[in-house]
Amino acid sequence: MAGDSTRTTIWRCELCDYKTDRRSNFKRHQETGIHQNVACFQTSRQVVNDVFDVPCSKQTFDMSSDQLICSDDEDTDCLYGNECPDRDCENEKLVEDNEEKTGKWFPFSSKIEFYLYVLMNSTTHPVSDEVVKFVIHILKQCGVEGIPSLNTVKRRKFGTFDWNDFLLQGMDGDSVPMWIVRPSSVAKLAIAHPDFSKSLVRFPKYNTLDGYNHPSCGGKWRNDLTFHSAAIQEDQQILFFKDEICSFEVNGSKQLGMIYTFVENVQAGEKEAIVCLIQQLTTDTQNNTSGRAFEITEEKENVPLKYLKKFPVDERDTFFRPAGPLNLEELGVNNDSRTPIVTLPLNIFLDDTSTHRSKRWLALHCIQMQLSGVPMSQRHKDKNIHFIGASEKVDIMKLTELAVADIKECQKETFISYDAHNKQECVIKCPVDVIVADNNVVSLCCNHLGASAVKYCPRCHATSETFDDIIQLRTPEETKRTVSRLNLRSKEGDKAKLRKETGIKENFNCLWDIVDPHKDIPVGLLHLIPLGLAKHLLIQIVRQMDEKRIKEMGCHLQSLTPQLGTDFFKYIESRQGKDFKNYLQVAPFNLVYAGAEGPFIRLTCTLALIQKQLNMKSINNEELGELRGNIQKFHELICDHLPNFARKLKTHLLLHIIDDIERHGPPTAYDEDSFEKNHGRIRDQIFLQNQKARSRDTASKYAQHMLCHHVVTGGYFKHGESWKQASATTVHAGCDPVVESFLGWKDEPSRDPGTILRFNRNQHGRKETYPFNEETFGHQIEKEYEDQTFYRGKSMVALSKEVVNSGDWVEYTKCNDERSYGVFSEGIEFSMSSHACIIKAEKLQTYDQQLGCSLLQLTTSCEYVKASTVQRQCSIIHDCKGGHCRMRYKVAPRKVEQQKLSKKQLVFVHNDEHKIYMLNHFKL
Repeated sequence: MAGDSTRTTIWRCELCDYKTDRRSNFKRHQETGIHQNVACFQTSRQVVNDVFDVPCSKQTFDMSSDQLICSDDEDTDCLYGNECPDRDCENEKLVEDNEEKTGKWFPFSSKIEFYLYVLMNSTTHPVSDEVVKFVIHILKQCGVEGIPSLNTVKRRKFGTFDWNDFLLQGMDGDSVPMWIVRPSSVAKLAIAHPDFSKSLVRFPKYNTLDGYNHPSCGGKWRNDLTFHSAAIQEDQQILFFKDEICSFEVNGSKQLGMIYTFVENVQAGEKEAIVCLIQQLTTDTQNNTSGRAFEITEEKENVPLKYLKKFPVDERDTFFRPAGPLNLEELGVNNDSRTPIVTLPLNIFLDDTSTHRSKRWLALHCIQMQLSGVPMSQRHKDKNIHFIGASEKVDIMKLTELAVADIKECQKETFISYDAHNKQECVIKCPVDVIVADNNVVSLCCNHLGASAVKYCPRCHATSETFDDIIQLRTPEETKRTVSRLNLRSKEGDKAKLRKETGIKENFNCLWDIVDPHKDIPVGLLHLIPLGLAKHLLIQIVRQMDEKRIKEMGCHLQSLTPQLGTDFFKYIESRQGKDFKNYLQVAPFNLVYAGAEGPFIRLTCTLALIQKQLNMKSINNEELGELRGNIQKFHELICDHLPNFARKLKTHLLLHIIDDIERHGPPTAYDEDSFEKNHGRIRDQIFLQNQKARSRDTASKYAQHMLCHHVVTGGYFKHGESWKQASATTVHAGCDPVVESFLGWKDEPSRDPGTILRFNRNQHGRKETYPFNEETFGHQIEKEYEDQTFYRGKSMVALSKEVVNSGDWVEYTKCNDERSYGVFSEGIEFSMSSHACIIKAEKLQTYDQQLGCSLLQLTTSCEYVKASTVQRQCSIIHDCKGGHCRMRYKVAPRKVEQQKLSKKQLVFVHNDEHKIYMLNHFKL
């Protein structure tokens, strides 16, 4: 109802003892972490929406269980609320269960059971059973009713999904037990989850504009993996299967073909079948048959699925291949009743971590996996990296054998799951795409002697004398023959001689049946460049410098990348891969300033360019040619200036990375970083155990976590005769930011490009407004804004979704799409648009002679452009050598133990009068 206009509306949160007279402030309070932590632990939530003098719109706020109270002695409207902000879940569609039948918190019995289940199943914030017991005790002491027991929560299963069924136990030759999470179970859950199922790449891609932008663009998917079935996009009920006989029209004439595989034409946006053309032979009338005989040729043709029609095959028809006739079972005659078959290629990661934090090294062999069809933008997220198994008691190849056994069983048997995207049951097949491993594990997987062998490459017969060439690729047949020859020799001396000649050793290897280890273990970026060539090269350079120059380099480096610090070179041999990766992007500038020798600078520049090219998300044929040229240049420099590097295996492995890209897609699709960072979490799980059965307890914990993530985020599970999701209430709670953060699933917030951030605010915390002044903007902003006020901000979001702060260099485009550079000064926001104030830089016609970088000259004039034209933050390096920038002792602020201190220290001071800068084209 309409109230007195002089009355004030007070918005209160009773939970947090917070009140305000501004609705926007109250809404902002509801989004704070403190409020959400308090609100989400309330045991009941009911909506009370009473109408007072100022009505509360449900579209504005969804009020919670706190009652709305209006006091008689206060001339105010009092509103309370503790509702967590509504958040759209990523699921395409939730199944609207009948809550009267299944319960509001289905598949859980109550709200308290849901939150206890979440509490027990975080990998980022692991909680021991004792902690959960004590939480249950606290709840009981507080009088909370309906609390489930610890065993009830631990043994929770959902329909046919039981985490115990996800585990597989095995034993090595000495009867030592080990446990893993079944890779097939991970694949089952993935395809049954709406988010994963919708985004997965399911077929090989071709005709892409970006070249190699995903593993599906590589030769392994096209030529070696089997894709069994595909449906017409317009009608998912019309299924075609591999080896099925179909008909189609070519230039008006009917043509027969047998389906060889399925692919996706990216530019046409449709699925196609690659069919082997069939020719009809002469009629056989003497045997009283239908007389139809067909020959399946080697000629292939791509046909869109929508143009294919099923061809009725008679039992008396005969089909021939060059090798001989085919029986009808091989042609899939009864395909109408078959279930769709979804192929889910896997990436398997093998590596060692430690079981101890402070004791001596005790290797814990770890296996992790990832679905190869995950989009590139999602590959490095924690939710797409899955733990398989870990053990310090058995050999890593024995642990791998257990995972391989499950993969082989999945390939042979019928493993049923649910395709959440197409809403139908399906059969899954899980071939292995690649094995990701470091050099030590690669030697085991390839039965190779290692880098100490004369033929030190596990993929070809190259030696240190032929390091710049690929000599006779190794094959599985050849390697297995050599292993057999080694096993036949009785004398150890004869074995050692043969090992030295061939580079092959006779260790146990379980991978021969599922992959070709010589082709399907691509060179890993982390160990190839940051922890390999970059580390060796920088150590070689630093050893030839005196202490004074190293000090200058450290001081100059801190001005370029403060996170590396001045002590980077002091502890260079113990630095991590990410440190070398970051340093290599600025190393050429650092070495030029320090006056390093020319050959070292050229080697560093070439290696930095190779690193940049290998870290691209997509690589076309032209870029692949440039990469091949840079590798050749690097090898020539090695021959001329560092011949001892020819003995390093990683110098030679640069050649094989070209083959890896053509076969498996861009190297960023299978790099080790995402798997390596998961080792810490695996160790954290171990330290919460009693250490009596590390392999079993770790696998059990991850199986429970995997099932928890699937259910509470809306994944399907078989309940009775149908596949169901958790109730909308459960999934909404699972999508709560507090729950997602605790379980380690929360993604970084995504802001719209062009958004202005960090506004100037007055003493009351409100955004400061400024009147439009044409002179201020130098006639660069349209006059349509002259009657408006605007806000100023110190940051903005670029088109690349990076946050750009005041003082950062940016790349932006003008109206003619000309690429320009400048320093972002501030953001300007009007009611309907936003602009960026940029200090312009002019691009000079000359290049830096040593580094080949473009030169820029910073001006004093400003330019106002649309915020949406700011492309990205870019790396621009000051010409310190030309500007004669120097080190000085200066009192500089520092932060130690969260305390601000001032200390006199050696800092690098740039010459502000020298306005020449270099565009860093080594930046990733």
